Amino acid sequence: MIAKMMTALCVLIICATAMVIPQSPSITRRAIELSKRANVDPSFAEEACKLWAIILDTDCDGTTDGQMPLPLGAMPAAHALHASTLVRIGRDKEAMVEYQKSLDFLTEGGALSKTLSKEEAEIRMGMGKSLQRMLRYRDATDVFLGVAGRCVGFNANVASRNEENLGWIKIVHCDSVLRAALCCTRSGDLESAISILEKFEGHDAEIDGMHGALLLMQMHSFNSHLK
Repeated sequence: MIAKMMTALCVLIICATAMVIPQSPSITRRAIELSKRANVDPSFAEEACKLWAIILDTDCDGTTDGQMPLPLGAMPAAHALHASTLVRIGRDKEAMVEYQKSLDFLTEGGALSKTLSKEEAEIRMGMGKSLQRMLRYRDATDVFLGVAGRCVGFNANVASRNEENLGWIKIVHCDSVLRAALCCTRSGDLESAISILEKFEGHDAEIDGMHGALLLMQMHSFNSHLK
């Protein structure tokens, strides 16, 4: 799913940059290509990040020489792709800044007031995973639960649509719930982890399986204290 989302982001950026100055598409395509390669081989990430830093180099008011470095419609995807490349080389703190910029541009474009999109889901899940890697489990839990809640709302709004169109949202929903529960477990809050899984019980076999496993852990812990 990640590969498909990255491909969609790349197409959006390339189409948008076709209207900018001649050299811009060439540099952007190079950055996109390196980011795609970095998804498999992190050795390409360093050069990709340097290119993204040049492409997206902005001053305090978000412009470069008085102009947006890329068309507004491409900015969320460009910052998200930069962020996903940064995490390939362990630069999660910097990636968080890029993810937030991506969300800011989506907000500016009015996209966040609409039903959850693949692009927004990818950005928010990326933020949660970065927080998770930085051991900020409580913050990561909040992000993942936010995504899970949006997924439930998405399913309610599109319940009449073709089941095939819901494939990606089901994957994101399951992943967000499992990661939220895992973060609670790693922060020592087994009770909250179980509560999260119970809230979404019956939605997915993996969620039900993790719920059962944590209940066994809780029972074992309780019995150990009785001895």
